[in-house]
Amino acid sequence: SQKILQNLAAGVILLIFRPFKVGDMLNVNGQIGWVTKIMLFETRLRTDDRREICIPNAAVYDSQSLINLTCDPMRRVEIPVYTSGSTDIKLAKKVIEEAIAPFAHYWRSTRKERLFK
Repeated sequence: SQKILQNLAAGVILLIFRPFKVGDMLNVNGQIGWVTKIMLFETRLRTDDRREICIPNAAVYDSQSLINLTCDPMRRVEIPVYTSGSTDIKLAKKVIEEAIAPFAHYWRSTRKERLFK
């Protein structure tokens, strides 16, 4: 069928041009995981919660958003923190800043506007 040929052609292109390799962390259309296998018809990702995702190579190749997360060892992480309406926001910011201060050497920028919106 046409899908089989599309997956085969995409698999050959991925194997020849190697935009990623086994061990890389990818985000393929929102599916995030570590590449465990690159085969002719599919690419397999292992998620952080140990699930295995099989993605047809045509979907990988035609992906609107194929992001190789291992190209840069630094990653941005957003952690939403919710508080009640009566929370002292200045105190909450101070507590968070003190909690993350020991990890400041991992940051490229320490600008506070990057920490709090």
